[in-house]
This record gives sequence, structure tokens and C-alpha cells, in this order.
Amino acid sequence: MSILLEQARALTAAGEAAGAIEVYRQVVAVDPTEPGPRLLLGVLLASQERWAEAVGALEAVLEADAGHVEAHLMLAEVWARQGHADRAEACLNRLVEKQPEQARGWFSLGALQGRRGRVSGAIEALERAIALDPKRLDTLFWLGDARLKAGESAVAADLFRRVLKQNPQHLDARSSLGAACLRLGDGRAAVREFKRVLQDDPERWTVRLLLAQAQRDTGDLKGAEATARDLPAHGEGGLMLGSILHRQGRHEEALAVLQAVAPSPDLHAELGRLYGSMGRWEDSVAHLQEAVHRCPDSARAWYNLGLALSESGRERPAMLAWRRATELDAAYPEPWFALGFSCDAAGRTEEARHYFARYLRLAPRTAQAWQIQRRFPGLEG
Repeated sequence: MSILLEQARALTAAGEAAGAIEVYRQVVAVDPTEPGPRLLLGVLLASQERWAEAVGALEAVLEADAGHVEAHLMLAEVWARQGHADRAEACLNRLVEKQPEQARGWFSLGALQGRRGRVSGAIEALERAIALDPKRLDTLFWLGDARLKAGESAVAADLFRRVLKQNPQHLDARSSLGAACLRLGDGRAAVREFKRVLQDDPERWTVRLLLAQAQRDTGDLKGAEATARDLPAHGEGGLMLGSILHRQGRHEEALAVLQAVAPSPDLHAELGRLYGSMGRWEDSVAHLQEAVHRCPDSARAWYNLGLALSESGRERPAMLAWRRATELDAAYPEPWFALGFSCDAAGRTEEARHYFARYLRLAPRTAQAWQIQRRFPGLEG
């Protein structure tokens, strides 16, 4: 059997997977109880996308040894690569139930749940993995990713920095650190991190898009425009370029760029804002109504729709749109200010004070907050 194993390893090293698979089948036939060759057979079959055969080989390993770690991990990967995330998760759950001290099992489970958008489950599993193996960089990175998705940007940034301290060339961690800085309002730090990523890998278009956003948000509109013009014009790159031109007051250029972008809720929202800046309020309302139709859970889209309705003289539906925005995201300050301003203009002072107080609680250091304090001295959030 040792001769067959050597032959199989040599074929694998030479890239001759088909030949190696046949030799491993011979090895398994000689000794069906030995899990190692059957595991390697499953790995090779998966590498050739012979999924059903790979599953059969790996399940045979687990029938002989229900706690076999590598077989569980590989079988979960095979299921995930076929799009069967539920089966992959069930496989990993069995592994951590049988061997809760296995950091790799918790890591794989957390990473899978993170990719599935199950943020709380991902955080729980990855925390378990870190407790068992604190130095594993990929666990720190995926936990940072989950924390960022959970809105815990400061915690996520610290985790990404821990990764970069050990490996400054971890570009995924650096780009994610930039994203966390952007969410924290530190646009300059975000620009710095994104530029460092692009120095090493200029083809990272998602990072280039985020760089343009960070440059735009820090007021570097010329730099943002130059960055955005390097992006594909038909998708998010065109949407970003249009928003940058809009901010520069180049409305007709922005409109021409946006009209070439593929339809999406974000496109309709940007067109709605642009038409509003151009004073074309009916066009603005039409696009923003389409935005909320396509993405009814977007508080920002409802807020912008309220602005357009108000400017076009439809105050009552504007109030309804702003209230919907506050229902969707009570921590989003702008709709509270809009509601207060509208009520104050209509002479409904107590109602205005209520809405303005909610705004002050969320954004006490803005120009709008100063405006409220001048109108209602002593009002607190």
C-alpha cells in the first residue's frame, strides 16, 4: 500500500488529479478502514468539482470516525461551494458539538454565518474561536468584518489594526479598516488606508470606489472625480461620478453621467436629489417615489422624498414620508429636523419642539442644532 500512496502523492504533486484519484481508489480498496487516503480522495474529487463523489468519500470517513475534524471541515466546504449553506452549517454545528475545543470548527462556522449575513451568530462563533486560538489572523479579520456589519465600527477598526500589526500586507484588513474609518467619520484616515491598498493592488475596484467616496466626503471633489473616472461608468462608478459632479454644481454633466447608469434604487435616489438641486421638483418626486418603491426600507430615500414633496408644495405627504423615515431608522437625525421645521412653519409650536428635541438628542453639535437653539432657547434633547 505504501507504494500506491507514494504514486498517488507523486501524481498529485505533478497536477495529474485524475490519475491520483484512481490510485487513491485502489488504496481505499486495499484498506477501507484507513481514513487518511479516503480523506485525500475526497479533497481531490472536490478540486475537480466532482461533488457527489467527494461527498460520498468524506461521509465515508465520518461514518468510520464521527469526530474527524478535517473531514467535517472539508465536507462543509464542499456543501458551501455547491451553494448548500444550510448543509454546510449543519456539518460545522455537528463538529463544534462533538469537539467544542476545536478553534478551526468555530472559525469556519463563524465565517460561514458572516457570509450568510447572520451577524450575531458569526460574532458568537468567532469569539469562541479567538478564545481558543487568540493569534489566528483570519479569525481576527472575520470577527472585525462581523463587528463592522453589526455597526460596531470602532471595535471593528481595533480588530483590523490588530491584524495589520502582525501582517501589514493584509490588504483585506487594510481596506476594511478604511471602511470602518469612513463609517466613524474619519475620512482622511480612510483615504490614507485605501490609497495604501491601491498602491499594492490597483485593480481593487471596490476599494477605488470607497476611496472616491472618502475623497468626496472630505471635500476633495477634484481628487474624488479623478478617482471615479477610473471606474466602470455603467454601475456604481457612474453613480459615484454623478454624485461628485452634482456636489460641484455641474448638474447637466451629472445628469448625462447618471442617465447612462443601470437602473437601481440608489440611481433613482441620486437622480431625485439632482433634479431637486435643478429645481425640477416633479422629476425629483417621481424618481424618489421609484427609489422607495424599489427599496421601501431605506430611511434616507423616504427622507429625500419628503424634501421633494415639501418643495413641490405637498406638505402633508412630505410629513408622512419623514415620519416613515423615523420609523425605519429612529437614529437618523435629518427627518426629525425636517418634521420640526415643517411644524414650526405651520404654527404647531409644541409639535415642533418635540421633533427638534429628538434631533438635538441625536445631533447636538450641528449647524441645524444651533439654529434650533436660537429659535427655542433652553430646549434640550
